Amino acid sequence: LVGEPPPVQFLVDRLIPLATPGVLAAVGGIGKSFLALQLAMNIANGSGKFLGKNILQSGNSVIFASEDSRTEIHRRIHALDPDGQRFDAPYDVYCVTIADMGKPMILLSEDNITSIATEIVEELKTIPDLKLLVFDPIQSFITGTGISSSNEVGQLWCTFCASIAAQLGCTVLSIHHMNKSALTGADSTMEARQSIRGASSIVDGMRFAFAMWLTDEKEANRVCLAQGIEPDPTAVVRAGMVKSNSGNIDNSIMTLIRKKNSPVLDILKEEKGITWD
Repeated sequence: LVGEPPPVQFLVDRLIPLATPGVLAAVGGIGKSFLALQLAMNIANGSGKFLGKNILQSGNSVIFASEDSRTEIHRRIHALDPDGQRFDAPYDVYCVTIADMGKPMILLSEDNITSIATEIVEELKTIPDLKLLVFDPIQSFITGTGISSSNEVGQLWCTFCASIAAQLGCTVLSIHHMNKSALTGADSTMEARQSIRGASSIVDGMRFAFAMWLTDEKEANRVCLAQGIEPDPTAVVRAGMVKSNSGNIDNSIMTLIRKKNSPVLDILKEEKGITWD
């Protein structure tokens, strides 16, 4: 290790680094799976934005979706790309729908990496220009309740993801849930970090953690009315990087909004007249 080290490469400018393991956490129903799918499709196009920031890489993506069927994924893709522009993309998004396989895909059995996990890594190595790998959600790929309470199991999962990121040079994104406290808002990124469900090693062992949580109903209504949309407590979300080991990361708290007829959250670019108590 001689001379100047290489600079940090980003998948999403100043937000998601390339070739690192990370976690995307949110309460249920906010749309984290939709966001991950949108990110993968934009990477396949090699353009576009993710939460207001530029996509800096282009390549293939793989999503292991354990909760959605092929039909549901089809509906979501159509909602994101009703005109079929994805068919002109230079790269692909491979969606593996575990629900259609008839049995779970267990990658970690309490304290051991399974043979299936090893086989999957070898298969992933055959995909050229792989930039993003998504596991949605973490707990579906681990047996027992270890991920909920065991720091050893959480750390083993993080080590598994870090190994894939290092070998394949892709960002490995684990989708995870937050507890009920995130339903009523958080005053800081540290408070949001503490609301991420399960063992603390899930966050500590990842290179970055991005969280999304609801505001309180009063704030949500105020933003909705200012934006001219029907008041909806789930339409306004606060989000931010709650843990990062990379430099030059944007650590500011974002305000996200789901506008009328939009399937995904997007960053609120204009908050004129809105004050946050």
